[in-house]
Amino acid sequence: MLSNSADKLWWTCYKDEKHKYLMSPKKRLMFIKRHREPCLYCRGQRRKLNHFIDYYTQRKPK
Repeated sequence: MLSNSADKLWWTCYKDEKHKYLMSPKKRLMFIKRHREPCLYCRGQRRKLNHFIDYYTQRKPK
C-alpha cells in the first residue's frame, strides 16, 4: 500500500484501542504531518456508543 493511496483502510487509534475509523493513508498522513488527531472519535466527530439509547429497552409498556 502506497502512502498516497486513496483507498480507505480501517485504523485503530493509538490512544484508545476501542476507536476504529475508516480513512485513506494519504489523509491520515496529512493529519499526522500537521500534528492533528486522525481519530474521528478523539476529534469529537463521532459519538461515543454510550450516548445512544436503545429504543427497545427504553420504551414504556402500554
